[in-house]
Order: sequence, then C-alpha cells, then structure tokens
Amino acid sequence: MRLEGISSIEEGNRFLKEYLPKFNRKFAVEPARKENLHRKVTSWEAINRALTIKTERFVRNDYTILHEKDLYQLKTNLPLKGKKVMAIDLLNGKLQIEYQGKRIVFSKIESRPQKINMTVEPVDRIMIRRRYIPPINHPWRNTVMSK
Repeated sequence: MRLEGISSIEEGNRFLKEYLPKFNRKFAVEPARKENLHRKVTSWEAINRALTIKTERFVRNDYTILHEKDLYQLKTNLPLKGKKVMAIDLLNGKLQIEYQGKRIVFSKIESRPQKINMTVEPVDRIMIRRRYIPPINHPWRNTVMSK
C-alpha cells in the first residue's frame, strides 16, 4: 500500500477491493475435503492449557524456583527439594506451578535478600602465613649461585 501512495483509510479500502480478488486468485488453495472439519469448543480451559508455555524448574532447598528472572516461594508441605516442577505460562499472562499434575500455591518474592559478607578478618597478624625466604647459607642458594 505504501508503494501505491496510499495514505488514508478511504484510499486503502478502495485499493483492497481491487487487490484482494487478485491476491486470492494467485494464492488460494482448494481444500482437500469440502465438509467443515472444525470441532465445537468443549472447554476454553482445555484450549488455554494447550496453548501455554511449559517449563521445568528445579525446586531449591528453600522451596523457591527461578522463572523468567523472578523468584517464587512455593507454599506446600510436599517434599519438593531438588524435584522438578512445571512452571506454566498461561495465555492471559498468569503463571501456574504444578507438581505431578497438582497445582501448587506460590507467591512472588518481590525483593531478594541482601547478600551477607562472609569474609573473616584474621584475629592476629601471626596467623597470616608468610612466604618462606631461605637463609643465605641454604644449600639451594649455593647450587643456584655457583652456576
């Protein structure tokens, strides 16, 4: 439409009336069977479940999982440490977490805990191990010096 110089909706509608029949003649394909093979929708939930993105996640020791850069806390009594759960992204943007087909209640952790500085300062300077420097009369020095 840009190549035809069309810049308004009215011009676009006029163009499509001429263009669509040509397009359909060029690209249309006859169906293999004439009868309607569409099925009626029995359950929208089944359709939504079929069109989801499912990802396996490992449960950490603190009963959390990481999914899409977010941390989620699982609220369950099941022994899930180290087990795989299924994180399911639904079409409406919501998340479900399941273990062996059973839904698990969870909550998103909004802020991560601060990292604790685990460095230990030496109590005494004597505890620091110093590099060994052999004395001048050490046999090693004598062999190196004589060469």
